[in-house]
Amino acid sequence: MSIWKSPLFLTGFSIIISLFLGSIIYSQYVPNDKQPVMQIRYDENKNAIDGAPIAPHKEMPFGTDRFGVSILHKVLDGAKYTLGVAFFIAFARLFFGTILGLFISQMPKFILRTLSKLFESFYYAPATIIVALVSCPSDFHMGCNKRSPDDICYHSISYNCGSARYGDSGERDF
Repeated sequence: MSIWKSPLFLTGFSIIISLFLGSIIYSQYVPNDKQPVMQIRYDENKNAIDGAPIAPHKEMPFGTDRFGVSILHKVLDGAKYTLGVAFFIAFARLFFGTILGLFISQMPKFILRTLSKLFESFYYAPATIIVALVSCPSDFHMGCNKRSPDDICYHSISYNCGSARYGDSGERDF
């Protein structure tokens, strides 16, 4: 089945692309000084009923921030930066991964076996990095933990790699 015939893919793809393109078009045609600002919300009789930050309602579907600027317009304006960086990172990973894969595929078998064992540990690196970044700096800077940073990082690495390899012989064929 082609990816372009999958309704789930098409739905997500069209939402992301329309948000990205809409953000670019929005920022071209609506300057910052023309964005809607509502410091105080009034009823039909011109009585003040709410002040910034204003909860979502018909005129401001996402509400406002503490300065009265529409959150919807902030999301539309900022989406191009967030999605642009995400697209750039995804394509850079594909590009550099392809180049690295081409070089590695041309190496002799004994080097491939060694690299396979080395790279296998990177399957579990995200959890290890999160544990190291969350546990190590804050616990020891504040003096809350009596264990050394090396001790916690070593245990988190050995736990993640050891538990993930449980029952796996580790032999891989290329």
